[in-house]
Amino acid sequence: MENIIAEEFKQIKFKTIILNIIFILALYLTPTISHFLSLPIYLFEPMRIIIVLAIVHTNRLNAIFLALTLPLFSYLFSGHPMFPKFMIVMMELFVNVLLYYYLLKFFSNHLLYNWKKIGFVFATSMMLSTILSKMLYYLIKIALIKIMLLESEIISTPIYIQIIVAIALSVYILVFYRVKNK
Repeated sequence: MENIIAEEFKQIKFKTIILNIIFILALYLTPTISHFLSLPIYLFEPMRIIIVLAIVHTNRLNAIFLALTLPLFSYLFSGHPMFPKFMIVMMELFVNVLLYYYLLKFFSNHLLYNWKKIGFVFATSMMLSTILSKMLYYLIKIALIKIMLLESEIISTPIYIQIIVAIALSVYILVFYRVKNK
Protein backbone atom coordinates (compact mmCIF):
# COMPACT_ATOMS: atom_id res chain seq x y z
CA MET A 1 0.00 0.00 0.00
CA GLU A 2 2.83 2.40 0.84
CA ASN A 3 4.44 1.76 -2.55
CA ILE A 4 1.16 2.55 -4.31
CA ILE A 5 0.78 5.82 -2.41
CA ALA A 6 4.43 6.74 -3.00
CA GLU A 7 4.02 6.06 -6.72
CA GLU A 8 0.83 8.14 -6.86
CA PHE A 9 2.64 11.07 -5.17
CA LYS A 10 5.36 10.89 -7.81
CA GLN A 11 2.67 11.37 -10.45
CA ILE A 12 1.55 14.70 -9.00
CA LYS A 13 2.55 17.22 -11.60
CA PHE A 14 2.22 20.87 -12.22
CA LYS A 15 -0.84 20.09 -14.37
CA THR A 16 -2.56 18.42 -11.40
CA ILE A 17 -1.90 21.38 -9.14
CA ILE A 18 -3.23 23.84 -11.74
CA LEU A 19 -6.32 21.69 -12.35
CA ASN A 20 -6.98 21.46 -8.60
CA ILE A 21 -6.82 25.24 -8.32
CA ILE A 22 -9.27 25.57 -11.22
CA PHE A 23 -11.56 22.92 -9.70
CA ILE A 24 -11.59 24.63 -6.30
CA LEU A 25 -12.17 28.05 -7.85
CA ALA A 26 -15.01 26.68 -9.97
CA LEU A 27 -16.62 25.15 -6.91
CA TYR A 28 -16.05 28.30 -4.88
CA LEU A 29 -17.60 30.47 -7.59
CA THR A 30 -20.59 28.19 -8.28
CA PRO A 31 -22.96 30.06 -5.91
CA THR A 32 -21.91 33.43 -7.34
CA ILE A 33 -22.27 32.28 -10.94
CA SER A 34 -25.64 30.69 -10.12
CA HIS A 35 -26.85 33.94 -8.61
CA PHE A 36 -25.44 36.04 -11.47
CA LEU A 37 -27.02 33.85 -14.17
CA SER A 38 -30.20 33.17 -12.18
CA LEU A 39 -29.56 29.53 -13.01
CA PRO A 40 -29.18 26.89 -10.30
CA ILE A 41 -25.85 25.47 -11.52
CA TYR A 42 -25.48 23.52 -8.27
CA LEU A 43 -28.26 21.20 -9.48
CA PHE A 44 -25.87 19.87 -12.13
CA GLU A 45 -23.64 18.31 -9.46
CA PRO A 46 -20.49 20.40 -9.89
CA MET A 47 -18.59 18.30 -7.33
CA ARG A 48 -19.26 15.10 -9.29
CA ILE A 49 -18.23 16.83 -12.51
CA ILE A 50 -14.97 17.92 -10.87
CA ILE A 51 -14.35 14.39 -9.55
CA VAL A 52 -14.85 12.90 -13.02
CA LEU A 53 -12.55 15.52 -14.56
CA ALA A 54 -9.96 14.65 -11.91
CA ILE A 55 -10.32 10.93 -12.66
CA VAL A 56 -9.81 11.54 -16.37
CA HIS A 57 -7.15 14.25 -16.30
CA THR A 58 -5.11 13.63 -13.13
CA ASN A 59 -4.69 10.46 -11.07
CA ARG A 60 -6.48 8.20 -8.61
CA LEU A 61 -4.98 9.71 -5.47
CA ASN A 62 -5.93 13.22 -6.56
CA ALA A 63 -9.50 12.11 -7.34
CA ILE A 64 -9.74 10.58 -3.85
CA PHE A 65 -8.27 13.72 -2.31
CA LEU A 66 -10.82 15.91 -4.10
CA ALA A 67 -13.71 13.60 -3.23
CA LEU A 68 -12.82 13.94 0.45
CA THR A 69 -12.04 17.64 0.48
CA LEU A 70 -14.40 19.37 -1.98
CA PRO A 71 -17.55 18.90 0.14
CA LEU A 72 -15.70 20.09 3.23
CA PHE A 73 -14.27 23.08 1.33
CA SER A 74 -17.71 23.94 0.00
CA TYR A 75 -19.25 23.66 3.47
CA LEU A 76 -16.58 25.83 5.08
CA PHE A 77 -16.66 28.57 2.44
CA SER A 78 -20.26 28.65 1.25
CA GLY A 79 -22.19 26.80 3.95
CA HIS A 80 -23.53 24.37 1.39
CA PRO A 81 -24.23 21.53 1.67
CA MET A 82 -25.25 21.86 5.30
CA PHE A 83 -24.01 19.60 8.08
CA PRO A 84 -24.43 16.56 8.09
CA LYS A 85 -25.33 16.48 4.38
CA PHE A 86 -21.81 17.51 3.34
CA MET A 87 -20.53 14.37 5.08
CA ILE A 88 -22.96 12.21 3.09
CA VAL A 89 -21.84 13.93 -0.13
CA MET A 90 -18.20 13.38 0.86
CA MET A 91 -18.87 9.68 1.43
CA GLU A 92 -20.81 9.41 -1.85
CA LEU A 93 -18.02 10.98 -3.91
CA PHE A 94 -15.37 8.89 -2.16
CA VAL A 95 -17.34 5.69 -2.81
CA ASN A 96 -17.92 6.82 -6.41
CA VAL A 97 -14.17 7.11 -7.00
CA LEU A 98 -13.33 3.82 -5.27
CA LEU A 99 -16.08 1.94 -7.11
CA TYR A 100 -15.03 3.45 -10.42
CA TYR A 101 -11.48 2.13 -10.08
CA TYR A 102 -12.67 -1.23 -8.73
CA LEU A 103 -15.17 -1.69 -11.58
CA LEU A 104 -12.61 -0.51 -14.11
CA LYS A 105 -10.19 -3.20 -12.94
CA PHE A 106 -12.94 -5.82 -12.77
CA PHE A 107 -14.31 -5.08 -16.25
CA SER A 108 -10.82 -4.79 -17.72
CA ASN A 109 -10.06 -8.29 -16.48
CA HIS A 110 -13.38 -9.84 -17.49
CA LEU A 111 -14.44 -8.17 -20.73
CA LEU A 112 -13.11 -8.32 -24.24
CA TYR A 113 -10.05 -6.22 -25.03
CA ASN A 114 -11.89 -4.33 -27.76
CA TRP A 115 -14.43 -3.05 -25.22
CA LYS A 116 -11.62 -1.41 -23.27
CA LYS A 117 -10.07 -0.05 -26.43
CA ILE A 118 -13.27 1.72 -27.48
CA GLY A 119 -13.84 3.20 -24.02
CA PHE A 120 -16.81 1.04 -23.08
CA VAL A 121 -15.14 -0.20 -19.90
CA PHE A 122 -14.44 3.35 -18.71
CA ALA A 123 -17.96 4.61 -19.42
CA THR A 124 -19.66 1.55 -17.90
CA SER A 125 -17.50 1.79 -14.79
CA MET A 126 -18.43 5.45 -14.37
CA MET A 127 -22.15 4.90 -14.90
CA LEU A 128 -22.33 1.96 -12.49
CA SER A 129 -20.16 3.60 -9.84
CA THR A 130 -22.33 6.72 -10.01
CA ILE A 131 -25.57 4.73 -9.69
CA LEU A 132 -24.28 2.60 -6.81
CA SER A 133 -22.82 5.55 -4.90
CA LYS A 134 -26.10 7.47 -5.41
CA MET A 135 -28.04 4.51 -4.01
CA LEU A 136 -25.81 4.50 -0.92
CA TYR A 137 -26.22 8.28 -0.61
CA TYR A 138 -30.01 8.00 -0.61
CA LEU A 139 -30.04 5.09 1.82
CA ILE A 140 -27.94 7.06 4.31
CA LYS A 141 -29.92 10.25 3.71
CA ILE A 142 -33.23 8.45 4.31
CA ALA A 143 -31.83 6.91 7.50
CA LEU A 144 -30.67 10.30 8.79
CA ILE A 145 -34.05 11.86 7.98
CA LYS A 146 -35.86 8.99 9.75
CA ILE A 147 -33.79 9.37 12.93
CA MET A 148 -34.18 13.15 12.67
CA LEU A 149 -30.51 14.05 12.26
CA LEU A 150 -31.24 15.67 8.92
CA GLU A 151 -34.11 17.94 7.95
CA SER A 152 -34.32 17.75 4.19
CA GLU A 153 -36.29 16.44 1.29
CA ILE A 154 -35.20 12.96 0.30
CA ILE A 155 -34.68 14.07 -3.30
CA SER A 156 -33.58 17.69 -3.63
CA THR A 157 -32.08 17.47 -7.13
CA PRO A 158 -34.61 16.09 -9.63
CA ILE A 159 -33.83 12.51 -10.65
CA TYR A 160 -33.93 13.38 -14.35
CA ILE A 161 -31.10 15.91 -13.83
CA GLN A 162 -29.06 13.31 -11.95
CA ILE A 163 -29.59 10.83 -14.80
CA ILE A 164 -28.59 13.43 -17.40
CA VAL A 165 -25.42 14.29 -15.46
CA ALA A 166 -24.51 10.59 -15.05
CA ILE A 167 -25.04 9.91 -18.76
CA ALA A 168 -23.16 13.06 -19.81
CA LEU A 169 -20.16 12.20 -17.64
CA SER A 170 -20.12 8.61 -18.87
CA VAL A 171 -20.28 9.80 -22.47
CA TYR A 172 -17.46 12.26 -21.76
CA ILE A 173 -15.29 9.43 -20.46
CA LEU A 174 -16.25 7.22 -23.41
CA VAL A 175 -15.32 9.92 -25.94
CA PHE A 176 -12.14 10.87 -24.12
CA TYR A 177 -10.79 7.32 -24.06
CA ARG A 178 -11.92 6.55 -27.60
CA VAL A 179 -10.01 9.59 -28.87
CA LYS A 180 -7.03 8.79 -26.61
CA ASN A 181 -6.83 5.19 -27.85
CA LYS A 182 -6.97 6.01 -31.57
